[in-house]
Parts: sequence; C-alpha cells; structure tokens
Amino acid sequence: PYNFCLPERWDERLITRIEDTALKGFATLAQCSGELSTSANATPSELAFEALKLTPTSARVDIIYKKECPKIIEINTQWVDAIQALEAFQVAYLGLPRRPSPTDLMTECFAKGSKLAIINLTSGSGSRSKGCETELQVLVNTLLRKNKFAGVEVVDPRKVRPTYLGEFTNFYLNGEPSMLRSDVPDWLQVILDKFARGGATLFPNWRPALDKKRVLIEASQKNPDFAPTLGWSSENVKKMQREF
Repeated sequence: PYNFCLPERWDERLITRIEDTALKGFATLAQCSGELSTSANATPSELAFEALKLTPTSARVDIIYKKECPKIIEINTQWVDAIQALEAFQVAYLGLPRRPSPTDLMTECFAKGSKLAIINLTSGSGSRSKGCETELQVLVNTLLRKNKFAGVEVVDPRKVRPTYLGEFTNFYLNGEPSMLRSDVPDWLQVILDKFARGGATLFPNWRPALDKKRVLIEASQKNPDFAPTLGWSSENVKKMQREF
C-alpha cells in the first residue's frame, strides 16, 4: 500500500522545489556525524556496516508541503525501496517518464554486463503480502532491459547458498540491517568479504548511524529545509503541544 497526500493539480515548479529540497537535505544528512555503538542496541550487522563508514549514495526522503515551503521530516538512507513502483507513479501522475527516471539512476550504479542479486530481506519479515515480490520481479525485467546485465535475480536470503552469491558482483539490499537481529548471517558475510576485496558494488550504501532519529536533530539545526526535530523529553512534548 502507498499513502500519498497530493494536490489536485501538479505544478511543475512545485515538483522541482520538492526535488531540490530533497537533494539539499540528503547532502546535509550525509555530512552529519552519526555514531553507533553496542550501547545503542545496534545489531551485529549494523555494527559491521558502520565500521565501513560508507557514504550514502541514495535515500528515501519524506516531505510535508506547507504553504510556505516543503519541509523534510525524515530521510532513510538504508531502506530505499519501491523504485519500480515510484517510476510507475511518476508516469501515472506526471505523464511520460521523467529523465532520468528512478530505474535509470539505479542502473548507473552498476557496471554493464555484470550480475545483480536483489536480496529481498522483506521475504523473511513475516508479511503475507505479495506486492513487494511482484514489484521486484518487474524491476528485474526493467533492469535487464536498461543495463544489459549478464543476469538479475531476486534472492531470498533464507534459502540461498552463500557460495552462490559469490557468482554476483552487485547487490541491491532491499531492506535494512536492523532486520537482522542475531549475528551477521553467512550470506551477508560473503557480501561483506567480497566488498572488502573490491569485488562488489552495493546499493544502497548502508550507514546505520545516519538512519537514527537523533541525526535529524543535528540535520535540522544545519538546514532550515528540515522540520524542527527535538529530542524526547517531557519538556519538549509540552512545547509541541503548546505550538500545535
């Protein structure tokens, strides 16, 4: 399911303004000094990725549109999903696909002629919905057409042989590391080892510390495009109640 709060008519200037706000906010977040430790209830997989200190390459930005201007309320640099669905919505609401489209931008992350494994972490989340699986299969067909990959496959991490992943050079991680609650699974260790040797490209680049809510506080202090974000306290709750 998707929830969108849309104006009755799309204004090209409004869309451009929202896109510019999202890009500026993403640049601000990437410069924040997030920290992650075992004391923050970080999972082993989160800590393994945090040690790599990767620079985020993509994000899903949540924006509310106030009368004065767009305001960012959250940026997720890890679970960057529904790429194919987003492209379909662009066609539905804006007419012909915009260029570059979401799938165009995604294909630029990977070398032509290589093999891509789409690791569907959501397959193990307990959801009975088939929407994600259908969307990912359409994405496979789109990427094969646009990039001339040697192969693209949706992989269920619960069922794949770790050695099989060694045949791939690119990995789209559809989910986030906090989904992996126990030790780093063997299939993920294969990907991490391959990446450390320079033999793999990841999408998105997971940087768990930048995905924590407290980073929004720092970002909102640096960039007015963010909605003011306050730390949790009884005083701040009372302050927000007075304002709203």
